[in-house]
Amino acid sequence: MQWRKSPPALIEAFEAALPVDPQAQRRQMFGYPCAFVNGHMFAGLHQEHLIVRLEERARSELLGIPGAETFEPMPGRVMREYVVVPPRIVENGVALREWIDRAFAFALTLPIKGTRRSTRVPEARVTPPARTAIPARAAKKPATKKPTAKKPTVKKPTAKRPAVRGAATRKPAAGKAASKKAAGKKGGKSGK
Repeated sequence: MQWRKSPPALIEAFEAALPVDPQAQRRQMFGYPCAFVNGHMFAGLHQEHLIVRLEERARSELLGIPGAETFEPMPGRVMREYVVVPPRIVENGVALREWIDRAFAFALTLPIKGTRRSTRVPEARVTPPARTAIPARAAKKPATKKPTAKKPTVKKPTAKRPAVRGAATRKPAAGKAASKKAAGKKGGKSGK
């Protein structure tokens, strides 16, 4: 939602009606001029409205004037202690100054706010008990992948050579003499 800037005439009327008390501080809130005392906003501008924070009796009195209404910066977000000052009072500098002075007096009765910017109540923190020294442990080595057992290699059966005739009945020859004999038989000649 885009908020509109306050008209310059409204800003001038607001500035002129603020108390000259050194406790009154001028600040911006959401881009609009506001006045604070002891950390509490007591008057300010919002779009084309001038608002004041009043105690219950003064609030009822101002709400009885036509044009005054409870301040609602966004639909459904009512700020019950703040009242929108009617335009006819804003135009009358003396009347406006009276209402702002009443708002200032009410804000002075409120407890002084700390310097914290947040109004949220902090959650209680539980402090953990002090840790005692833990004996040092041996440094762990990083996990390494264990080698897996290799599967035994199975020799593939080799192709068998075709059997030679009579090879199964022959005995292997032993020594040189046997090899010469075998060589002579191969040639097919017999020495006898």
